[in-house]
Amino acid sequence: GFSREEVIGRTPAIMNSGRHDRAFFEVFWKTILSGRVYKGVFINRKKSREVFYNEITVTPIKDPSGAITHFVYSGRDITERERAELEREKADKAVLRAKEEWERTFNTIPDLIAILDKEHRVLRVNQAMAERLGRTPDQCASPATTASARLRCGGKDDRPKPGTVKGDSAERSNASSIRCRIWPNIGLPVASQIAA
Repeated sequence: GFSREEVIGRTPAIMNSGRHDRAFFEVFWKTILSGRVYKGVFINRKKSREVFYNEITVTPIKDPSGAITHFVYSGRDITERERAELEREKADKAVLRAKEEWERTFNTIPDLIAILDKEHRVLRVNQAMAERLGRTPDQCASPATTASARLRCGGKDDRPKPGTVKGDSAERSNASSIRCRIWPNIGLPVASQIAA
């Protein structure tokens, strides 16, 4: 960093990184020149020109007449905290993008899909399933309603047992969390995911 000799008599401009616009500094100077304490984060630079985040407090000092005579500045380096926050924001945006892509795929895929919980209650269905049943996705899904009641158009509940794929001639074991079932009252294969 800067030595004592390098900073005495100089303004804080020697640490200016160029990251702040004029409006930012106008708010800063307006605050302290009005006699109020300023608290905020400056993006400054070290003598090596390395950028760092500086959380500062600037307090105006007044004489007995109320005139400001000088300012007391204190600050601390919060670069690591800011970097961690930026990484979290990037991660959150990546998760949001992935969720949006999944939602688009879920609602545009032509297969009939229902997501069920462990009790075989419908949590949600995709658009193709809802259209096949002549309902909205919200009308098809209800945590308190069994899959057979929601996904059939009428008749008895003759869904296959969990863990099996029911075909024309035999039932085959399927140990994965994704099940493909024939729902007789719909007459089409339904891919259903069992939620953890």
